[in-house]
Amino acid sequence: MINIYIYQDEPSKSVDIDRISQFLNTFKFETEIRDNLIDPADKDFSDYLGSIKIKDIEVPLDKRHNAETLIMPSQNSGEVRENFYDGFWLQRKLASYLYLNYPDEKTDDCLHIVLTGKLFGTFGTRRYHARVLLAGEPCLLSTSGIVEAPARPREYYFAKAKFLAEGMDLSELDDVFKGSFVEYDSPLITDILCSYILQLVRYRYTGEPFCSSDKCCMYNSHWQKDVLDLQYKKDMCVECSKILKI
Repeated sequence: MINIYIYQDEPSKSVDIDRISQFLNTFKFETEIRDNLIDPADKDFSDYLGSIKIKDIEVPLDKRHNAETLIMPSQNSGEVRENFYDGFWLQRKLASYLYLNYPDEKTDDCLHIVLTGKLFGTFGTRRYHARVLLAGEPCLLSTSGIVEAPARPREYYFAKAKFLAEGMDLSELDDVFKGSFVEYDSPLITDILCSYILQLVRYRYTGEPFCSSDKCCMYNSHWQKDVLDLQYKKDMCVECSKILKI
């Protein structure tokens, strides 16, 4: 049986952590809710975050001989997001704090999950892509990623281009498409997180977090519509139910 440890790194204010714990307990997982792994006043970590911020989504962060020292791109040829971090470098740093504070919990039956409000991404073929989750040690699960990573309806982007061309207020666009995507601090986020946490549990059992069924909450949703239809509703296919021993 897996012991799940959940850390809170300033996730969305709407997150009901007790309800998440109660949901996981229905699967008979041992669940413990913990505070942030890192003291928010830790200047060393704050400095480190500055060093792993993505300044150009088309240029990956490179490592020097010292794994803690990163080379930042000097020019911004690609799109820039505020406070967008390299997920793997963030995970590595959090792992060092995890094993320093909880050295006896580096075992296969311990699943450490950091719920964070930070937006992180991983570098693909040509650019960084925002992510909802990153499996590993510890696992990262971003409430900002739930909002930013899955795509909104195609019509939204066509309308956005028109709004920008005409100098219109984009907040009006969000009102037009309200309900078709997850918003920051939405009360829906708690239920959505439950499904993503189960994906991380599935990964621990099988080495693969995603289900191939587009009717299952373990499906890898690339669109906001799928997140609202699948992750929010938390319906699970028979195969995934067997994996989780329901």
